Amino acid sequence: MLRSKLKSILVIWFILLLLLSGCSGEKGTPEAIMTGGDLAQVWVQDTGGDLARPVFRAGDVVLVALKDGSLLGLDAASGEVIWQFTTPYQVWSNSLGVGEKTAFLGLESGRLLGINTKNGQVQWDITLNGEVRVPPLVENYSLFVTTTPQSGSDTGATVLMLNAFNGDILWEHETQETSLSTPVRTGENLYVANSEGSRTLYALESTSGELHWTHSTAGNPPQWLYSNTDSVVYASGDSQITALLAGNGQLLWTQEIPSPLVSITGNEDTLLAITADGEIFAHQLSDGSLTWSYPTGDQPTAIIQGESVWIADQLCFITQSGEIVALDTQTGEVVWQIHTATTPAAGLTISDNWWFFPDQSGQIYAYEQQYR
Repeated sequence: MLRSKLKSILVIWFILLLLLSGCSGEKGTPEAIMTGGDLAQVWVQDTGGDLARPVFRAGDVVLVALKDGSLLGLDAASGEVIWQFTTPYQVWSNSLGVGEKTAFLGLESGRLLGINTKNGQVQWDITLNGEVRVPPLVENYSLFVTTTPQSGSDTGATVLMLNAFNGDILWEHETQETSLSTPVRTGENLYVANSEGSRTLYALESTSGELHWTHSTAGNPPQWLYSNTDSVVYASGDSQITALLAGNGQLLWTQEIPSPLVSITGNEDTLLAITADGEIFAHQLSDGSLTWSYPTGDQPTAIIQGESVWIADQLCFITQSGEIVALDTQTGEVVWQIHTATTPAAGLTISDNWWFFPDQSGQIYAYEQQYR
């Protein structure tokens, strides 16, 4: 009886922390980089394998997931390999998610591991009813996970909220879907989409898993999600962007993009749609109106590799030809760019004035912002 009461108190405490974290705003970002000359290469580390994901930064450690299922921990300042995690079980390499002190990795048979980022040791190991095959959403003390049903299972894809410290399940919401995307969250609203089958977008209460509303897409399945306090936006492979009201899922606006999309990102009231041709279109989230597009003027089009990163008033990305570019987010004009003489395999990871990216030969490059 006492144990049950203590567990209830801990759950209430955890949810209060979650609500406070949702009100604290976005995480701090590095100071705006005003010139590419402030970036200097510090180290290069050969991982000896093909990368499955972009690299992650967790404190003093850079985490690298390889396609063979290995997970490496590199010293962020020197690039030295300080630990390596391997397992005889099949690893869903695309499932890697990283918090401040713990990395989360999905294995076959529904297993989910919490791995200490300092030393690569397993902190906890739980078994879920489905397999974690896409990256979880890691926010402070909370871990939001979606599962894919195992072969022969009579259950649907599930959304779960876990305690990131110990893997305890705080709530779960089962659907009739066969797969679900990585969730996105703004405050008390959690959104997750089915990119196949029913093409449904779900809006859940983030602290309880209660279903608020659903929205069925008319066009192609939703592939990318973004949300702020007032709205949630989804984009599909047919180059259409749709914005819905956060409170009830009613349609706000739709926009057609002239080229196939590869991702969307946003900050406050600005949404950026990035295309496979290397174009970027900036829209106002309130009404969908176009603010600017890139390239502008005589700028050549360059295909963007991986995700772009928003730092203060600049949008930073690396191109497939190895150019690191910073755009002014108010105008779309290039603020600066540098050439790295590499062929990147994934996008930039930027943390505490350090910039990391892998190349196609399995080497990790680290640049640091040099203050003058």
